[in-house]
Amino acid sequence: MTKINFQVSTDDLLRLLGDDPDTQLEIRSSIVQQFTDRYLKSLVNHETVKETERILREGIKDEIQKVVGSASWQEVHLKPRIKSQVKDLVESHVGTTLRTLVTEAVAEQTERISKQVSDVVARQYNVDIRRQVEARVQEIVAKMSEVSA
Repeated sequence: MTKINFQVSTDDLLRLLGDDPDTQLEIRSSIVQQFTDRYLKSLVNHETVKETERILREGIKDEIQKVVGSASWQEVHLKPRIKSQVKDLVESHVGTTLRTLVTEAVAEQTERISKQVSDVVARQYNVDIRRQVEARVQEIVAKMSEVSA
C-alpha cells in the first residue's frame, strides 16, 4: 500500500477554496466526518470503552440507590430519610397554599356577609322608622279628630 502525503498551507488552501463559506463548511464537515469514521468509530466500538460505560452505569445506579432507594418499572422504594424530606416539602407547600386559600376565602366571605348584614340592618331600620312615623301620624290624626269633634 502506497501512502501519499498531501500538505497544503493555510494560505494555499484559502486560495483554492476562494471566498465561498458554503464550500469551506462542506469541506470541513467532510474532513471531520472522515476523521471520525476512520479513527473514532473504532474507539467507540472498542470493548474497553463498552466495559467502562457498563461500569460507570452500574456505579451511578448504585450511588443513586444508596441515596434515594430502589426503583423498578412497577414501583419506587424510597429511603425513609428521602420520604421524610419529600413529605416535609409537600406539607410545607400544601400548608402554605391552604393557608393562603383559606385566608382569601374568609376575607371574601366576611366582606360578603358584612354587606348582607348592612343591607338587612338598613332595610330593618327603614321599616322601623316607617312604622314609628305611621304610628305617630295615626296618633296625630286621632288627636286632631278628637279636637275637631
